Amino acid sequence: MNPTRKLCTVDGCTNAHKAQGLCSMHYQRLNKRGAPGPGKSERPRISNAEEALRDKGWTVTPAGCWEWDGPRDEDRGMVTVNGVRTYAYRVAFEVWNGPIPPGKFVCHHCDNPPCINPSHLFAGSNLDNIADMVSKDRSIHGVRNHHAVLDDGQVLEVRQLLMAGTPQTVIAERFNVARTTVSAISTGRSWRRV
Repeated sequence: MNPTRKLCTVDGCTNAHKAQGLCSMHYQRLNKRGAPGPGKSERPRISNAEEALRDKGWTVTPAGCWEWDGPRDEDRGMVTVNGVRTYAYRVAFEVWNGPIPPGKFVCHHCDNPPCINPSHLFAGSNLDNIADMVSKDRSIHGVRNHHAVLDDGQVLEVRQLLMAGTPQTVIAERFNVARTTVSAISTGRSWRRV
């Protein structure tokens, strides 16, 4: 061993000094875990849900949304609390509004998936969420549906032909659709908004 060579300052380590008195291995441990020695991390783990939210933070938009600054999955914020990864808006709801009632979902009044503003969140059933979507005209209907064969003008024309007494099979052939499509238009099962 070279007597002029500096050694790592960790007890029992005979590796050469690299930085801050530590060898390469212990220096990496210091940066990753907060401590150069072996064993588990000495950095405190986030155990409080509110701390987990504040740790990553959010940006307030002009609409009043608190858009999650942390990691996202399909535009929904993700946060890890006590080792469990979950949606940030669910954690925000529970932190500031209380527990999510059994059988309920956390829904957004603002329709902004990364928003964690507790005043924009509400607990509701799947039907409540669908009703909210329909009331805001966000549902996929009519020409918004990529499977739609007819447009609004054609549907109006179908209705006029139905009122004139034209048979559904004739109308279906004219527009190159199934007779059941014409029937659904006539009974209001489809294209109600037109």
